[in-house]
Amino acid sequence: MITKLFIILAVIAVTGVAEILIQFAWMIRQNKTANNVMLGKNRFEALGHQDTAVVHPVYSEEEIAADPGKSTVKLYYFPGLKEKKNRFVVICPGGAYAVCGLKTEGFPSAARLNELGYIAFVLEYRTGKNGGGFAAMDDLAAALRYIKAHAESFHVSADDYALLGFSAGGNLAGLFGTEQYGWARYEGIHKPSILFLCYPWCNLNIRSILPVRSFMYILLNAIGHRFLIGKHATAEEKKRMRIPWQVTDSYPPCYIIHGTKDIFVPAKTHSEQLASALEKNGVKYHYEKAEGLTHCYGIGDGTTAEGWLARAAAFWESESSDRQTSGISS
Repeated sequence: MITKLFIILAVIAVTGVAEILIQFAWMIRQNKTANNVMLGKNRFEALGHQDTAVVHPVYSEEEIAADPGKSTVKLYYFPGLKEKKNRFVVICPGGAYAVCGLKTEGFPSAARLNELGYIAFVLEYRTGKNGGGFAAMDDLAAALRYIKAHAESFHVSADDYALLGFSAGGNLAGLFGTEQYGWARYEGIHKPSILFLCYPWCNLNIRSILPVRSFMYILLNAIGHRFLIGKHATAEEKKRMRIPWQVTDSYPPCYIIHGTKDIFVPAKTHSEQLASALEKNGVKYHYEKAEGLTHCYGIGDGTTAEGWLARAAAFWESESSDRQTSGISS
């Protein structure tokens, strides 16, 4: 009996590991073209050839001297290709708060937003050993202050902005959108006009009846808690990272997109729960399901998500127009 039980458990474990490895390999293959890394690389290099000041340290020399980890925080400026918009987008790449996916999610999405006429900034926030104490939140607030202080040279309207977050960056953007824990806690920071959330990692508490998946989620959650909050994260602090439970009727409008085959950050326990919370609180949103896609597809070129940033931008324009017509300020 014990031998049979051992065999059954071994088969379950091997099957679970195989599923995750297959999904991971599929994700890598899918994302070779979906992220369109060359689009971001070419745009970044083109700006350098134009003598555009692309890279901006967010913190002062004095602030970095007091906390050397802040030297890693940078803002990458991507001016629009058309003189069309002075509103802007701050992009928060993903990476489980362990790394920051500038080249795979940050630069390509900035380049695509430039094509659509928007000014974009990619934020390299503190991750890994430089994180903790909600440092990434402080970095986002500091970046917004920096943009506001240089609004004239950046040609932006300082308080009319979107946050675009991928995966853990979606957690960061989503948390920043809350009044209790986000933008309102930072002096001089205006509420985001809208949130663009791509496969957002917004429920760091999920489990699974499948043992291997459950272990993976526990590990990922532990990494997220460690690198955003810190080594000694309290239960109350961990609850903050569960975005659907922080939504109120004052939450910013949202455009959400999530792959239907994502096992790393499943849509059902992340984006769908967020959409339900938005619906319950009367917050305007659009939820797009990217059929057949797994995690980390970025701008989604060549996939069912292709063009999603253009659709998100159109949603922003429509929502802004509706608000102006009704006389509601953001």
